[in-house]
Amino acid sequence: DLSFRSTADVLQAVDLIFRDPAAHRGLTQEPQPTVHEALEGKGPGEVQLWPAVAPADTGDERDWTAPVDHASEPAIVLAGRIAGTIAGWINNAEMLEAKGRPVRAGDIMVLVRKRGPFIHALSRGLKELGVAVAGTDRIRLAEHIAVMDLMVLGRVCLQPADDLSLAALLRSPLFDVSEEELARIAIGRPAGETLWRALRRHAETDSALAVIVAQLDD
Repeated sequence: DLSFRSTADVLQAVDLIFRDPAAHRGLTQEPQPTVHEALEGKGPGEVQLWPAVAPADTGDERDWTAPVDHASEPAIVLAGRIAGTIAGWINNAEMLEAKGRPVRAGDIMVLVRKRGPFIHALSRGLKELGVAVAGTDRIRLAEHIAVMDLMVLGRVCLQPADDLSLAALLRSPLFDVSEEELARIAIGRPAGETLWRALRRHAETDSALAVIVAQLDD
């Protein structure tokens, strides 16, 4: 198994952990031990084992005045420790041997299994310590209106018979068909005729619609 992301030291630690038969069964059904190789085998790597963070007693959970996220929650505590470690690397000008210079915030990536309270706590902790951080505060691409319009365009290209998607696409800034024009195309269609077929039919006598049909055909 060739890894493009990790280093030999990290991969050897992973292989060592899963060499145990009980752990190996949770990884694969293959009987032989798993051996990973790094694409760049000479890169430096290090694995640190930190003490586990146990949940603390936060008192009566039924107390509605208590904060939702306690500062003693394991995820919050771990996020604080990681943020402090990263800030220490940067403030102490730890050398990044691969680039021959002190480490910068942009050199560091934190991988998590899923987004949740931990990643938000980590982002907050890094910002409080003056470490530049990107990720959680970036725009959610799929929720941007322009991207949503392009996704609708993709759906129409894949399935032109999807009347609802085609109607949304025609009304979007991509084609800017007015509500009145769309109603003229959609209302009064013969039974069973899709909006796409109706659009093509109207395009035979409407140059503006003909341009739209030509663009979609392309």
